[in-house]
Amino acid sequence: MRNGADRTGQGARIGATAGLFLAAIAVRALPAPTVLLGDRVQPFGGDSFYHLRRIAYSIENFPAALGFDRYLNFPSGAIAIWTPVFDWLVALLAIVFGAEPASIEMERIAVWVPPVLGATTVVLLVRLAARTFGESIGLAAGALLCISSAHFWYSQIGFVDHHVAIALVTTVLLGRAISYLDSQPERAPAWPLGLALGASLWVWPGTLLHVAIIEIALLIALAVGADRDPSSAARRFSNVQWIALLLMLPSGLANHWPQWGAFSPVVLSLFQPWLFAVLALLGFGCSALWRNPRMGASAGARIFTGTAMGVGLSLCSLLAIPGLWDGALDAWQWFGKVERFQALVSESRPLLILDGAFSTRVAATRLSYFFFLSPLALVWAANRAWRHERQRGKLLVVGWTAVLLAATLWQKRFFNTASVGLALLMAWTLVEAHRAWVARSGGRTRMASVVVGSVAALLLLPSISSYRGYLPNLRGTDAIAGSHLQLAQNVAIATSAYLHRETPPTSGWLDSEAVPEYGVMCPWPIGHVVEYVARRPTVTDGFGDDLGPENFELAARYYTTAEPEAVSIAERLGVRYVIAQRSDTFLGIEAGANSMLRALFIRDGSERLGPASDRRIKPSAARRALQRHRLLYESSPPGDRSRERESLFKLFEIVAGAQIAGHATPGEQVRAVVGLRTNRKREFEYRSSATVGDDGRYTLRVPYANETAGGGRVGVIRVAPAYRIECGDAQQSIVVAEADVQAGATLRPAHLNCVSNGGVAGRN
Repeated sequence: MRNGADRTGQGARIGATAGLFLAAIAVRALPAPTVLLGDRVQPFGGDSFYHLRRIAYSIENFPAALGFDRYLNFPSGAIAIWTPVFDWLVALLAIVFGAEPASIEMERIAVWVPPVLGATTVVLLVRLAARTFGESIGLAAGALLCISSAHFWYSQIGFVDHHVAIALVTTVLLGRAISYLDSQPERAPAWPLGLALGASLWVWPGTLLHVAIIEIALLIALAVGADRDPSSAARRFSNVQWIALLLMLPSGLANHWPQWGAFSPVVLSLFQPWLFAVLALLGFGCSALWRNPRMGASAGARIFTGTAMGVGLSLCSLLAIPGLWDGALDAWQWFGKVERFQALVSESRPLLILDGAFSTRVAATRLSYFFFLSPLALVWAANRAWRHERQRGKLLVVGWTAVLLAATLWQKRFFNTASVGLALLMAWTLVEAHRAWVARSGGRTRMASVVVGSVAALLLLPSISSYRGYLPNLRGTDAIAGSHLQLAQNVAIATSAYLHRETPPTSGWLDSEAVPEYGVMCPWPIGHVVEYVARRPTVTDGFGDDLGPENFELAARYYTTAEPEAVSIAERLGVRYVIAQRSDTFLGIEAGANSMLRALFIRDGSERLGPASDRRIKPSAARRALQRHRLLYESSPPGDRSRERESLFKLFEIVAGAQIAGHATPGEQVRAVVGLRTNRKREFEYRSSATVGDDGRYTLRVPYANETAGGGRVGVIRVAPAYRIECGDAQQSIVVAEADVQAGATLRPAHLNCVSNGGVAGRN
């Protein structure tokens, strides 16, 4: 009878867990209509596109992973700071299903990986919490994580990013650490925790924070809680570190980072093996010392001897390895956002700051109102765990959650892993509140359930409300809604697709040995889209200055300087095409009237003289025309829902430019004018002017070829059949061929006899 009841209960638990798994996938699939668009797939987030590039590379070159990449930090190339583990595993999955590199089948498989990993994390939390807190809290924690907006964000369909795997491996790490702490020293093996420590860093070096929480917890337990056999406990701690060291050592020895030090914690380097080696030696030394009863019998003695040994090992390391200081500086600049790029990255910004002002909106939406009650809940939980014996695992959960929530206040990116601990803390609090209510009310379970359930619903209201935007997509209508970010990304994809179709291909997209012929200058947020969709190398991208500070600074100078210096930068970097986006600043640098930012996007490369009569404006006051850049394509506005009616991106080509060199009346202004019509049917005139010298000579350089000159259209831009050369009231026509523009040829029109006082000009 009892066995039957046990089997029934086990079956119910398995069924409930399976139901949570399916529910978690369903929640994370809500954005599917904005991702699976019939004959194409649109991933979510710019970083997803570089992950897809590396997945495609591994499929093509399996079992190799893309390391040094010439499509990054062009022309020098670089190694991505993300580890290739996540991408390699997704590539392996795609190979199993027979997907070709960069095919729609590969993309469909890749975009479904985040929901599956997110749902798996939900199941892992259920098991972890049930083992530590009981079945009720386990299922409640899983249900809360299932609908957590923070966890949904990184595990939604289309968000092909290693962050979803980080939540999974750190949940495994937390579970293994709890099992280790709550076991007898001679019972629990060292290898599961050692593997979990190393594997978490393999997925992302940023999990060093999570590793540090575990290591500190282990050291505290070693010092104050190893009264039975401290020497054995220290030896087991050392074994954990040796296993992690063996796992990390190959990557530390194999990786060489031109832009990072050999001991930088920001990437997989020698820092991680060094850390585990020091901890392993610390455990080994303590094990030897604590065999002496005087040194290991009391917590005070263990703390003194362990601290002294740890300080000694650290000082010896710092003296012997100067690179450790540089590594510490790298870590501080990344976490402290000291560097300019990190201060701009959205996920690196503080949780309670939005658009430069204090705001609780993101915290409430992603982490629920319970986030604001979490300090009280943490104090209650710590007190409850401390009062009971053998509750080290629960204390670890409290410390883990507290540290990650604090880190999330500093950088939003940590709400991904903090959401796991917060869901567990909330479930623990609510279930215990329910039990206390039932106990004090004489068994009124229904009332307790209604009250606690109502409180939970109220706390979760902002998170649940965040899903409302996806509901219109489920009605089956043709109009697919999406956030402004997604709509803008649509435009970046379309622009990159044009670049891929209409410009000469570059070598080495899936061959790391081949050297690309040219690069593309583009705003860094869309760099990964260009690298994957256009299949062109970029000067800078979403990695910012993490790959090459020099390129990042050159890109800033290019967009904020005038054309002569900009062309010099482009030629130095081997850039042939440029994507412009409307903006008044680049990385906080104000763009002047003649900057490339304004000249490319606002003026389409044309001269602008202002509202006054052209003849009364001095050349020095004009906003000069671009002579070496020509418009090829302008994007559509970012969707019907946007208020923006203008293009979001404009694509330009850098050319030699044809020179028009002639004679005219000294001191007069000569102007070249040609009409253009863009792919959006927008019409404007390209104008460029020059002052005639005292010798009667002038020179104009123009970037467009006329259609009738045998060059055809310039991309999808229609160019008038001829330029008008104007001087005063005099005019003449000249036709510029595409070959002239590409070669920088000189054309010589007839002499212009300018009359600038309203008279009639003579013509030759």
